Amino acid sequence: MEYFDIYDENANKLNRTVARAEYKEKLNPGEYIITPLCLVLNAKNEILITKRALDKKGGGLWEPTKGGLRSGETPEDGMKRELVEEIGIANSDDIKLVDKIILKQIIHLIYMLKADIDVTDLKFVDGEVIDAKFVTPEEFGRMADDGELNKKEMKMLLKSYEKGLKL
Repeated sequence: MEYFDIYDENANKLNRTVARAEYKEKLNPGEYIITPLCLVLNAKNEILITKRALDKKGGGLWEPTKGGLRSGETPEDGMKRELVEEIGIANSDDIKLVDKIILKQIIHLIYMLKADIDVTDLKFVDGEVIDAKFVTPEEFGRMADDGELNKKEMKMLLKSYEKGLKL
């Protein structure tokens, strides 16, 4: 069974864990889990998005690479693990934290990685992803509006994208 560490709103660990399957029911007010997400950009500053496997929650929808932070992992290590597991990117030492978004009881730590990757070289290692493509920020926003992205809230990532470009 996979466990998540529990954090306060400032992303300080609270020395408690919760089973992944139970976090929505077990977190108290003011308690959060962390989900790292990475905006992978190519040389044209297009955003890499991946299509969720059809048998997964949000199956058939697109999203940037993200995942739950396992108990004991640092956010950066968790993000690097997700990049390897979902799309086979092992060289991610240059990821930078660019933003933090809190929604409900999840702290989304937004990372950015500039890497000129050919999508045909990606490896969908863990079966969570079935396709990948680069899109412009405008396409990303349209896809969010049209319900093609895993969550409507994804449109908020465009602000994180702009922040990351300025770093």
